[in-house]
Amino acid sequence: MTSSRQFLRWCSLLLLVFVLAAVDARGALTAEATAAQVQTFLGGRTGKIVFVNEITGADKMYYCDLSDMSITEITGDTGEYLESPLYSPGGTHICYEKSGRSYILSETGGILHTLPPNPAHEPHWYLEGTTNYITYCTSVSKTYNPPGETLKQELTAGYTATGSPVVLWANRGMDSGLTADGRWLGEAYGNSYCVDLFASPSPVEYSNFYKADGSLFGEQTCNGSMCPDDSGRYMSLLLSHEELRMWQYNPSLDRWEELRTVDLPPGKVEVQHPEWSTHPEFATFTACSATYKDYEAYILNTVDGSYLKVLSGDADERGGPCAHPHLWVDSTGVNTQPDAYLTADRPSGGPPLNVSFIAVSTDLDGDPLTHEWNWDYSGAFVSDQDTGATNTASHTSDADGSYVAAVRVSDGQTAPVVAQVNITVSTPDDNGGCGAAAATLLGALGLLAWRRRN
Repeated sequence: MTSSRQFLRWCSLLLLVFVLAAVDARGALTAEATAAQVQTFLGGRTGKIVFVNEITGADKMYYCDLSDMSITEITGDTGEYLESPLYSPGGTHICYEKSGRSYILSETGGILHTLPPNPAHEPHWYLEGTTNYITYCTSVSKTYNPPGETLKQELTAGYTATGSPVVLWANRGMDSGLTADGRWLGEAYGNSYCVDLFASPSPVEYSNFYKADGSLFGEQTCNGSMCPDDSGRYMSLLLSHEELRMWQYNPSLDRWEELRTVDLPPGKVEVQHPEWSTHPEFATFTACSATYKDYEAYILNTVDGSYLKVLSGDADERGGPCAHPHLWVDSTGVNTQPDAYLTADRPSGGPPLNVSFIAVSTDLDGDPLTHEWNWDYSGAFVSDQDTGATNTASHTSDADGSYVAAVRVSDGQTAPVVAQVNITVSTPDDNGGCGAAAATLLGALGLLAWRRRN
């Protein structure tokens, strides 16, 4: 009799183990890259990724330490619909949303603060000097009914709110955060919007975005994210979730233009959760196959469009085992190359064609930058003009032809970067039209160019 009871107990224990194993399998997580691979991809840096393991009724947050690829649960909050966890600039705290409220959590566990408004959607960190802020919006809706507003809440050194929140934009809830200089707010839900808070005499909202061919972009977008420097870059998903697009503000033409398109990884049918990291060269996103239950997390190089798969896992009926990833980058001891792109106010026209150029150049380390110009760039940079710290120049082309204007930007610490733009000069024909209609399109295509590493 005793042996029978013991046998039944062992059977019950084994059954419990199998049941628990089946439950855990829904949230099983796997590191898909080695620490050395990640460090190489990040240019000698390391860091951490915070993410949500979506298990029905019991979402949990984890972080992956990229120095050894270990995965650790962040205790302090669970439940349905934990969303959008973002590391603080210092990498010690996390803001996130849960069921329409925004919270701040220590990486070691424990909720430190709940933002007072209800609702408070899409929290993002913003660093002004040494003071941390959280930006958030009071409404997120494709119809913008109600439209909501966007606010900024100051935090104490202990990461709790102090004082009353400041309204940044009263006309719409902007869900994509602020640029590092506090100039741009972004929003992507239904349509894309960017607000220039520095515009005079009052902020200006941009709703027209232009494709690389110069045509007006008219598709629905979602999941927006602002670049964490002051370069004026923004990313969003097409609502089909089949591609990720990056946008750039062009100061020469005062409009937002397509900078890069990132296609789906092979075998994947949907991309989700794009988010710029704390470093402007890197972002994260997830992608899945047709089962919609095998989301994988990737690190994206925003300069060249390459990506590295870092996490995967089994999912239940809701989806992402490594959803909403956000990368905090540790750049200790690593100097970052400057970022640069070049714009022209008149990329095409008849001779003599006088063109004014603006090189939008930034340096994450704050190193002083110098600018040199080559008015007929052919791949080997020849300096025709040196403007030092000045990032603007002008040049006149007298003869018909297609030219490449280029700027070389150096921080004196790393290899310089080169950005270029196509210029087309064409004498009008007898009818007063352009002698080469295609030249105008070619010029439009060359308005923006990614930097080239030399």
